[in-house]
Amino acid sequence: MPKNGRSWYTNKRDSLYVGYDNRKSFTFSAAGLSLDVERDGACIGVTTKNYPYSRIRITNDNAKAGLFFSDKDGLEVVSDNGYLYVREAQFKATIHLGEGMKVSKPGTGGVLSEDGKTLTFESVTNIPYFEIAPDGDHYLPKSYKDAIKDMNSPLSASWYSNTRVQLSGYDSKLTKELELWLPNATAKDVPGAPTGLAGTMPNKSDTAYGFITGTSSLMEYSKDGKTWTRCSYGTTRVPLDKKSANSPIYKDTVYYVRYRDTETQKVSEATTVTVPRYTGVVAVPVPRTDMVYRNRGYFVFEGDIDYYDAHYKTVQGDRTYCNPGTYTVKVKPEDGYTWKDGTTDPVTLTVTIARRTATASDFEVISCPPYETDYTGKAQTYEIRFAWPESPFGHRLAFANSNNKLTLKYKVGDTNTFVTEPVDVGTYTLYIDVPDDPNFNATTVTDERGFWTFTITPADMKAPTGVTGVAATKEHPTKGQLTGLGTDMEYRVKGSETWTAAIGNTVDVTLNTENGYPVDTVFEVRYKADKNHDTSSPAQVTVKAYQCVEHVYGETLVGDEANHWYQCTVCGAKTGIAAHSYTDAKFDGNGHWAVCACGAETHHDKHSLTAKHNESQHWQECVCGYKTGETAHELTSKYDTAGHWQECECGYATDKTDHSMERKSSADGHWDACACGYKTDVTAHAWTDKFDTQNHWQECSGCGYQKDVTAHSLTKNVNETQHQVKCESCGYKTEWENHTGGTATCTAKAVCSVCGESYGELAAHVADSTYRYNADGHWTACATCGTPMSNQEAHTGGTADCQHKAVCDVCGQPYGELDASNHTGGIRWVQTAETHQAFYLCCGAAAGAEANHSWNDESVCTECGYGCAHTGGTATCTALAVCDICGHTYGDLLPHDYRWVIDQEATTEATGLKHEECTACGDKRSEGTVIPKLPRHSSSVSTPDIQPILTADEAKSATDYSGGIYGLTFRASTGYGSFKGVKVNGKTIGAGNYIAEENGGTEIYLKAAYLQTLAPGKYTMTVMTESGEVTTEFTVGGVMTAPKTADAGALVYLAMALSSYTGTALVARKRRKEF
Repeated sequence: MPKNGRSWYTNKRDSLYVGYDNRKSFTFSAAGLSLDVERDGACIGVTTKNYPYSRIRITNDNAKAGLFFSDKDGLEVVSDNGYLYVREAQFKATIHLGEGMKVSKPGTGGVLSEDGKTLTFESVTNIPYFEIAPDGDHYLPKSYKDAIKDMNSPLSASWYSNTRVQLSGYDSKLTKELELWLPNATAKDVPGAPTGLAGTMPNKSDTAYGFITGTSSLMEYSKDGKTWTRCSYGTTRVPLDKKSANSPIYKDTVYYVRYRDTETQKVSEATTVTVPRYTGVVAVPVPRTDMVYRNRGYFVFEGDIDYYDAHYKTVQGDRTYCNPGTYTVKVKPEDGYTWKDGTTDPVTLTVTIARRTATASDFEVISCPPYETDYTGKAQTYEIRFAWPESPFGHRLAFANSNNKLTLKYKVGDTNTFVTEPVDVGTYTLYIDVPDDPNFNATTVTDERGFWTFTITPADMKAPTGVTGVAATKEHPTKGQLTGLGTDMEYRVKGSETWTAAIGNTVDVTLNTENGYPVDTVFEVRYKADKNHDTSSPAQVTVKAYQCVEHVYGETLVGDEANHWYQCTVCGAKTGIAAHSYTDAKFDGNGHWAVCACGAETHHDKHSLTAKHNESQHWQECVCGYKTGETAHELTSKYDTAGHWQECECGYATDKTDHSMERKSSADGHWDACACGYKTDVTAHAWTDKFDTQNHWQECSGCGYQKDVTAHSLTKNVNETQHQVKCESCGYKTEWENHTGGTATCTAKAVCSVCGESYGELAAHVADSTYRYNADGHWTACATCGTPMSNQEAHTGGTADCQHKAVCDVCGQPYGELDASNHTGGIRWVQTAETHQAFYLCCGAAAGAEANHSWNDESVCTECGYGCAHTGGTATCTALAVCDICGHTYGDLLPHDYRWVIDQEATTEATGLKHEECTACGDKRSEGTVIPKLPRHSSSVSTPDIQPILTADEAKSATDYSGGIYGLTFRASTGYGSFKGVKVNGKTIGAGNYIAEENGGTEIYLKAAYLQTLAPGKYTMTVMTESGEVTTEFTVGGVMTAPKTADAGALVYLAMALSSYTGTALVARKRRKEF
């Protein structure tokens, strides 16, 4: 309650006033309150001193809102959820839209009427943000913001575009109910039909596109009046219609051009423009000179076949040929064109396709030996056929003469010897003789990269059997025999290095000895190496030593480490075995030992040496009497307090003498010392101060030793004419002397070279060799202080440009203003795919407006040199793609999409016929190709014409890929003409991953390169035909069985799963090598 029971709201008479100054809520209960304004003339005031931070809540359980009031204008007391609150006064705001507009965003609390023409805010303190937009026939110009301002209402506007304006009244509090009418939107302009348009003929380099000139980006064009395309600025490039769907000739084409619908204008009426087709001069076609037989047709003239078809007519002959030969072709210009001399008469041209000289790349290896293979006694050969020179397009190369055949021969190593069937060990290189043929020149071909070279390596042999040893005899105790040998064998004592060739069935051999007597000896016997085999493993044969019947003992003892005995001179048997008795002592430089009467010796022990000496030398001596290291003494000096002497490291001493002392000193003190190194009476220095003209120091009064020799630290005393110096540390000083040296200038006196003080008078000014300058002129000045020495003169001479001011001819400084019209340094081009614009290099200003490229025949802009990157368009097998930007053709023709077409189905009784036909253009080839008769099958299969075939013992290897250069081959018994494609695990794979051929059915070869992309595991392969599907399985990552050399080129078949309704079978063929 305020002081004195009065409120701050002075125009109210209060009986009770409630208020709260802190920023917290406060609740006042009106329970049991009974007030009557008319009866009592009393009311309750509510303070808002800290509004909106204070929040006074009054329970109205027994009170009327009319009993309470706020102490500030613009606020009101309202009831909500059982409480009375003070808030800002709120009012209704109604906004009526102008013509040609709508509300795009109604804002917080805004309610739009059903007709969309009125926006209402029921209870607001100010008008929230909302947005308006025009309808399709109007727009909101930038001046609409000013129109809102001119209303003098709480609204303000933010203009974003012709189609978006934001309005709000957040800056103005409402004081009463408000109703406003917005200004109308502006109606769009309706332009007239375009004028000044013209159709222009295409460029010579691209006759498919003409031009409409006089267009702008506000226009659009159409051929049918339904589909419209935006025009370019200045000139618009448009496609021409052809005379017919497949004709290469274009015709005059009519276009409609109109102004398009924009934010500020409506669509105009259209103007009709006719774009003429190209007419002009063409050159005589130039025959190609690089054509060589490839079993695929050539377009025989230089350039593009589509261009030829659009500009020429073939009167005689053809524009494409395949086989070698010389052909005559008559050509004339297409309608609307002439030769350069103005005539249109046909010209006769000659074209030639040369015979092919085969190279290694013209052949495909079907099968071949491994790069290294062991000798087997059987021939190792290649299987070769012609390849596709431009796979996958065209046909496989072939002889024109069906009697001609390839001849395969093999060069032996680096010799000039050739064989037709390599069998023996050696390195062989394949050579192919190509005979003379209408399609080929006679030549011999090999692969210079070494891919057609292989090596047959020697085979292993087993160890010999049947060789035995014959024991030594009494007559020949050192000799035994080996028997059962052959001349293809050799032998040696086991463990020796040298082998001896056997010269017959039986050979004499010498036995090993121990202690000079023969012992049982093991010999090794093996087969010798020959041209096709390595040496065999050795067999081991033992030859026994002779056993005596009556011993003959020698007279000399024989012994080992422990014993000695007498031994038989025939067989080495022992008698009289006794232990050694060592009685004779021995020594040498390495040690000492004892000797037995038989000559055996004990272990040689190392000497145990003791040092000894006499007056002249010292040495080491062992208890056994051995001496070593006898050496003359080497003496060194020794001393103690009594004297000094000479002493050897062995302990011997001599020449003991008394010391001879001399005075010595160092930084630490002084002492008496002997020449031997002994010293005594070490005493610290007694220091006194000393100085001369240069330095000061301390000196020992006892020995004269000096320390801390230091240059004087001089200070100077000066006046105008003289100077004196003195050392502050030691008291040294000089006499007074006159200043000297130095040079005076106009700003500074001379400086004394001794004391560094200034003295004397200033010098006169000296003119600078360069001018001083400012924006207005130049002058001369003192080089030292800059004082002007001449009057200022205006700058003169020089020429300004867009980047540089003029340079004064006198002072060499820039002055004046830039000349924006004077450009230097040339221009640069800013280029896009369709336009260019020039800019000056010097300042970057535009040198002209942006314009479309002007393309020449090479698709290069004749103004800026920009080369078109070509994009868009679609090529076919008969027409190149047309660039969407420059309108020229580019790229390559697509290959023909040939598919086999069955002309007559084959049966088991008769062959069939088929040909290949392009699905895009209908071109045909391989006409009259024979389909072999269908095979007859065994009656063991339930369906009479089906028989799974199994002819090899390598069925696992035929369906198991374990890496390497060999893929997998399968054969379906269905006709090749009905083949449609291949699936692996239910997914169709690309034709580049396999080769499909006719070979007694449909033969499918899965390439190794494709199989290497698959993860290890089992896969399902399906061959799709027109009559159904047939399925089998193969494995990637299994164990691969090496193929036998004898059937390396043969087919190995494996029975496969049968389709449930087609009656087709699938068989697998052995791997073949990929090149």
